[in-house]
Amino acid sequence: MEELKTYWTIDKPVSCEVTEKGSKFIALLFPVKNDSDIKDLLQQVKTQHPKARHWCYAWRLGIDGHLFRATDDGEPSGTAGRPILNQIDSAELTNVLLIVVRYFGGILLGTSGLIKAYKEAAKRCIVMSLKHKFESLTDYQIFADPSTIQMLLGIFKELKIDIINYTIDLQSNIVFQLPLETEEMYFKKIKSKLEKTNLNQIENPRQLKNCILSKWNP
Repeated sequence: MEELKTYWTIDKPVSCEVTEKGSKFIALLFPVKNDSDIKDLLQQVKTQHPKARHWCYAWRLGIDGHLFRATDDGEPSGTAGRPILNQIDSAELTNVLLIVVRYFGGILLGTSGLIKAYKEAAKRCIVMSLKHKFESLTDYQIFADPSTIQMLLGIFKELKIDIINYTIDLQSNIVFQLPLETEEMYFKKIKSKLEKTNLNQIENPRQLKNCILSKWNP
């Protein structure tokens, strides 16, 4: 499957409130990175709202959004978690958790009423958030002799390439990060400067002279 080059998410929590026939629906949207974030935030919200009747939620994770879950938490099946997830998907968001806390107002809303209320609370919260477009990044590592690593440090500084770390000794290496969408262009520029070759004449830009290049997994 082709890697996604950009994705949309949020960078700070947002909350809003919707009332329907006496029931109060509090929507809380959070940026998350992993399962641990999700579990901690769910526990935090339940602690903050101990008298609520339901804590329904949905989330998506991953640059391509392939991980997800929707939970009705005791509401009739399909009336809460799925409408919340649908709003996340409509906004094309990932790496987010959206919880809708319900305080029961004494009047039954029925299936259609619940779907409408959860959908509206989720939608309103997302509309209030600030979406950000992020570039997919890839981490790389180059092993080379100390003088070559020194040269690469200068080249990366000139090209404004993010350096994660580097070591200059018998096992000299440099770890850096490139945006997926433009990484091929960066490799061409790196090779051109390192090997003092015209940019238009570059072939096999990832084959750097006297260097071993690989993806880096910390």
